[in-house]
Amino acid sequence: MKKILLLLLCTLVLVACKSDKTTNELNVDDTNSNYEIDMESSDDDGNSIFNTEDNSEDTSDTNEMETDENTSEENIPILGFEGMFQKADDAYSDCECNCLMIQLNTTERVCLDKENNLYITVTYKKTEEHKAAMYFVKAVGNMDALKPIPWDKFDTGKPIATVHSLGKQLKVDWIGFTLNGEIAKDYDDLGKNVADVYVLK
Repeated sequence: MKKILLLLLCTLVLVACKSDKTTNELNVDDTNSNYEIDMESSDDDGNSIFNTEDNSEDTSDTNEMETDENTSEENIPILGFEGMFQKADDAYSDCECNCLMIQLNTTERVCLDKENNLYITVTYKKTEEHKAAMYFVKAVGNMDALKPIPWDKFDTGKPIATVHSLGKQLKVDWIGFTLNGEIAKDYDDLGKNVADVYVLK
């Protein structure tokens, strides 16, 4: 009887040990599985937490360059200059009939002859890079009371002078007033004193 009881006790101990070993193996497998899952886990944005590669593109430098280019383009005057220019010759100290105000697409007054009180209103329009054309708008004054200048008949769609930017200087070449698309030869001398080299005041 004692032998039977001892045999049963040994059997129970063996079964218990085997069961315990199986449980430990299962726990080890679970731990490994959890570890593998953790290795594959993602963060809140769906990116692997072990993914050290930065796929995002740093566009800050590009944006800054584009902003600088746009700013630079906006700050550059259309002709490379704007402002008041005076004839470069030192002999011209009076600015009344020796200066030009350059402002594109607006009207400016230009003195043709101070003595005879001849003034014209002009506008400047860009034609090429660093170049513009001066267009006649209207005028007042006459050289001879007996022979009035036909201001109202002069063309306003043809340039009367060209303006070339030379950095802080500009060169004005006089073309002349036109009537019906042709240079008005009787008034060829009008405005010739405008042709000169000017410097920024």
